[in-house]
Amino acid sequence: EAFHKDFEADFWATKMGLAGNSTEQLTATKGAYDGFLRDKSNLQAVRAHLQLEGLPETDRRVLKIMERTFACYNTNSAEA
Repeated sequence: EAFHKDFEADFWATKMGLAGNSTEQLTATKGAYDGFLRDKSNLQAVRAHLQLEGLPETDRRVLKIMERTFACYNTNSAEA
């Protein structure tokens, strides 16, 4: 959550021309956020949790969304 909040804050500060904004900072927070999404261990952790017995359906739905998101950043194709 922190990666996303940091990126959003820098994104809007830059887009709205707020004092103290920096494209360098925006680039850094975007890179950190993308790095988090590309981290294969996050996808693996979500998939491991999806295998748990007795997982409430609401949790399963959230985890499926997370799985799709992380999978988009973790393609197995060298061309991607």
